[in-house]
Amino acid sequence: MEVEVKHLDRARRLLLSISGPGLRQVLRDIVKQATPEIMERMAVYPPEGPWNRPAGPGSRWHQRLWGPRWMTKKGELRGRNTSEQLQKSWHARAQGPVGRVWTGVTYAPFVVGSTEQAGFHGRRGWHTEEKVARSWVKERLQTIVRVALARVLRIG
Repeated sequence: MEVEVKHLDRARRLLLSISGPGLRQVLRDIVKQATPEIMERMAVYPPEGPWNRPAGPGSRWHQRLWGPRWMTKKGELRGRNTSEQLQKSWHARAQGPVGRVWTGVTYAPFVVGSTEQAGFHGRRGWHTEEKVARSWVKERLQTIVRVALARVLRIG
């Protein structure tokens, strides 16, 4: 699964419409800051619920960073360590005006994918890559653009 940092079109158009030295560097600086911040947000898990804890003998649950677990009627703990550890699997790379955030976890599209997310994951509070990118743009983009432009204007 891969998330492309592409919700910067508005900033890109604004910066390219302004003439002056260093504007390409401004765009690179914005992407360089955006990419790891979005990666950090992708790694955030929603709060645990009862589906993540045992409910007593005979119960089944999903243990984060492990996989399916169950307790026998005799109280013995069993399970399969099948987790690919989504939270720890994210990578980020900023190359020029393009940033990429990705994971190789096979089930990621069904947990955090905008088009393939399983309904129960959404109901349990899992974000999607689209919601993470949009919230970052809404919360951070304006501030980062101002700082980057101020830096260039002082240098130039």
